[in-house]
Amino acid sequence: MGVRFPPGAPMRIKILYEDKDILAIDKPSGVLVDFIAETYPDFILAHRLDKETSGVLLLAKNERAHEFLKKQFVDRKIKKNLYCDSFRFGKKRSRGYQ
Repeated sequence: MGVRFPPGAPMRIKILYEDKDILAIDKPSGVLVDFIAETYPDFILAHRLDKETSGVLLLAKNERAHEFLKKQFVDRKIKKNLYCDSFRFGKKRSRGYQ
């Protein structure tokens, strides 16, 4: 289960980095990227994260920045590190992936 935000409830999205071209935010688990897109309608999503995935989400503030970020993902210049917590027989196990 992710974090649930009732309709109309204010949700605080933490801004990790911002300049004239890019906005990096901390997307919480349980939030659709569609909600983020609605929250920042003037920005362009550079990539997507699943609803139950938390992490850094990059948004472009203009088409030039969007093309740059998109190329970085296509060329695999941006590294994604995924971490998974799982429970087995009552013991928590963490694994990291690149």
